Amino acid sequence: MQSRNPRSKRNPYVKSGIAGKDAPGGRKRSPTKRIVKTVLLLCIVLAVVVGAVVGVRAIFGSTSEVVRINASPSDNIQALGADVLYYDGMTLHCVSNKGNTRWQFTLGAGANYRVGGDKVIAWTGQQVYVLDKNGVCSFNDRMTSEVLFGSIGASYIAVALTGSSETEASLLVMDHNGERLETLAISDLYLMDAGFFSTNDSLMWVLSLDVAGNAPISNLATYEPGRMSTGALELSDQLVYRVYSHNNNLMLVDTSTIGVYNYKCVEQTDIGSILVYGWLMSDLRAEKRNTYALFEPMPDSGASSAFSELRLITNYSSKSLRLLSPCFASGLGDSGVYGFGENVIYYCPYGEKTFSAKYLTFRLTDFYCMLEGNRGVFATGNDVFILKLPK
Repeated sequence: MQSRNPRSKRNPYVKSGIAGKDAPGGRKRSPTKRIVKTVLLLCIVLAVVVGAVVGVRAIFGSTSEVVRINASPSDNIQALGADVLYYDGMTLHCVSNKGNTRWQFTLGAGANYRVGGDKVIAWTGQQVYVLDKNGVCSFNDRMTSEVLFGSIGASYIAVALTGSSETEASLLVMDHNGERLETLAISDLYLMDAGFFSTNDSLMWVLSLDVAGNAPISNLATYEPGRMSTGALELSDQLVYRVYSHNNNLMLVDTSTIGVYNYKCVEQTDIGSILVYGWLMSDLRAEKRNTYALFEPMPDSGASSAFSELRLITNYSSKSLRLLSPCFASGLGDSGVYGFGENVIYYCPYGEKTFSAKYLTFRLTDFYCMLEGNRGVFATGNDVFILKLPK
């Protein structure tokens, strides 16, 4: 710390040793010069703003690396392989990575949707739709009550319906043509999620939450749809918020660990759990024989969401990746990990720990999803676009 200089008597018209314009004998500026300087400063500011806008617009129209789409930043935007899906409040649109509209399907107001492989399940109110990658509808039916959520796998769909209270629900399991296999009743539990795993997604998992006691209890159950229940599990004092699979095992992500369980819900103690305390899962990708799960630091309440480190889980092993500067989002590509800053993209190949940087001439304000082919969907202000990423 620098010490303060002793106080001394100073000329009240002198600042930092330079005589002010109002000091006796000080030099006064010409009004004409002040006006010219102000005009020049305004012109410079205007040129910078116009240049930035024109620069982004020019990028959208001048290179195949950046493709603008007609989505709004507030739309529900998700990936469908190499294509982009976005729901604008009435219609579900599918756009290629070249910006061409592949198909459109009218869902109506208040809809939601979910992607599974190359298929889509969508719902609004009591209505459910199943679409393939070409927008062809194989199932369209009205349920007996309002739909909570839907899930779709390679062989089956699961539709969660509201019950008489928040802790009462039912789960309908059907094939893609709507043939019903079974109905599961969920009682005294919050139905959180459901999904499919194993070969051809032939098995189903169901996640629910019991909050009746002093501490929440996560419940996991597995089924062979239309045939039998294969396992059940209670995890006390653990809040499981994500389930995914690797090598036919279920990976249960809670706020502190990732537990590994087989299709009978038996913990695989020989593999062990993976510590993720303080981290929040942000992306998942299966690439060849590997399954990658990406974690960002869990943000503190009221703190900035920027981060400088990532945690990558590859199958059952974990490693930290240090970014070169703070980022606001991250994602998993075909060949590596990406970190996204406002004007920079960082890339680290799978199996390595060092990031390289590509700086942008425009500002990223939001990130939505990764596409196959190492592309991502971003926003700059009110513009949503597909960006080809470095590798």
